[in-house]
Formats: sequence, structure tokens, C-alpha cells
Amino acid sequence: MKYLTNNGTNIAVVEKDFIINEVQDALDLMADAKYIGDSTTIIAYTDSFINSFFDLKSQFAGNLLQKFSTYNVRLAIVGDISKYLKSKAFSDFVYECNKSNHILWVNDLDTAINLLAK
Repeated sequence: MKYLTNNGTNIAVVEKDFIINEVQDALDLMADAKYIGDSTTIIAYTDSFINSFFDLKSQFAGNLLQKFSTYNVRLAIVGDISKYLKSKAFSDFVYECNKSNHILWVNDLDTAINLLAK
């Protein structure tokens, strides 16, 4: 993980080659971010998530993102998700996440950094 500070907010950025295969991987990221980088704000790339994360029927996304809410860790997911937005359920899911400002879906790193540092 890389760490940066923007507008007084410490942000942990997950390396693009790190893969989140299960909820425990996300819990480990949150622990590392908190104890190594003093951060409760994380940026991860869409490439870090296995395909079942984007299939809401698998419940992986819901279970994983619930952990971020439970532990009060903000997350921005960066990348092109247009192929998944063909699903109305997934599109609605992304819309509701972005409204909450706790879990954000954005296209680029700069946008993620700016939104999380508010």
C-alpha cells in the first residue's frame, strides 16, 4: 500500500496488483491502513476485486462493503465499471453507494483523492 495525505486526510492506496479474494483480505487492508498509515480512508482499483464482487447475486460486494461501514472506513473504488452498469441492480447499487459518500465509485485516482479529502 502507498500512503498520501490530502487536505489533512490520510489516504491508503491499494497497489493495483493486490487482489481481494475474500472479506478477510479487505479486513487486513483496513488494519494495515489504520496501523501503518493512520488512515481510515482507502482507495482500491476495480482490478483488485474478483469478478464475483461485481455480481450482486454472489453477495460478496454487500458483505465486503458492510465491513467498511461497520469499521467506519471510507472506500473509493477506482476504475471503469461501465460493463457492469448494464445491470439495473448494480447501477442502482453504485448510485446508492455514491449518495452515501462512504463508499464511492469513481473513474480516476485524482477524483477519488479529492472526494475522500473533503
